[in-house]
Amino acid sequence: FFFQAEDGIRDAQESRGLGDVYKRQGLVYRKLEKYDEAIEVYTQELAISTGFSQKTLNNRAYCYAKLGQYEEAIADYEAVLKQDNKNLHALHNRGICFERIGEFQKAIRDFSEVIQISPHNANAYFNRGCCFDSTGNLDQAIKDYSCLLYTSDAADDLLCVDLGGLRIIQKYIIF
Repeated sequence: FFFQAEDGIRDAQESRGLGDVYKRQGLVYRKLEKYDEAIEVYTQELAISTGFSQKTLNNRAYCYAKLGQYEEAIADYEAVLKQDNKNLHALHNRGICFERIGEFQKAIRDFSEVIQISPHNANAYFNRGCCFDSTGNLDQAIKDYSCLLYTSDAADDLLCVDLGGLRIIQKYIIF
């Protein structure tokens, strides 16, 4: 459940120069699932870039992860998080990479941060639950999986209760 990489080519502030060509090429390669080629053009874009590009690093990290190159992906996600420690794409996807290499506590930390920032993020609950399950913390895994049953961004306010800042859809038992 990787978040899709960011598509920043429509930003009015973006240059339409060579860097934008690399960015567009990378996005097309990604859509074609040609991740090696996408990584190559994202790397070229970063080499000519005069500024820091979170979007390009997130996109390249996504491609590394899709190829199973988790250490490289983690490095790119960490570069993004040094600039923006609340970047949901980088936090969530780095958590998945940590989970894939067996670094469950680091993954749990990232998913917990995502949940703190975005309390209705079902993917973060699911992935954190999987990590708790893998570490033998089955009670916490059940809690996270249970949250999936009752967590929703689209829920009507009248159907929700607030539990410490987390909106939870109330269970209704009909007799």
